[in-house]
Amino acid sequence: MKQNAKEAILARIRRATADSPTAPSIPHDFLTHDGRNREAILEEFIDRLIDYKAVVTHCSSADLPQTIATACEQLHITHLAIPSDVPSTWLPASVTVLSDDPPLSVDAIDKSDGVLTGYDYKKSVHNPSPSSQDHRPPAISS
Repeated sequence: MKQNAKEAILARIRRATADSPTAPSIPHDFLTHDGRNREAILEEFIDRLIDYKAVVTHCSSADLPQTIATACEQLHITHLAIPSDVPSTWLPASVTVLSDDPPLSVDAIDKSDGVLTGYDYKKSVHNPSPSSQDHRPPAISS
């Protein structure tokens, strides 16, 4: 039977690697709890967001919808990708919302002007019962 190019290449790779040792197992000992205080965790989170050129703004829960609307306006965001659990009251009427439910395709995310993400101490495993003033706003990146 005649091989096509793909089968021929794969056969050569199998022959070349036949005597190779078995790959070692990969440990899955991921961090599931961070013992640092919440401020240190938040500081590192913000630092990483800024590395990715995200816009980070602190505001009160009451100011959150206006802060998001202002950021979308300043960044010229008209199509905003969001996690599925973002409350609709946070979202400005001026943007087309691309909810991640069902999960967005890479193509859909690429076509968005921005992505809304966030960190909420109320949902954090680091401290299951923080005060209401510990809520931090989402980050918008474009």
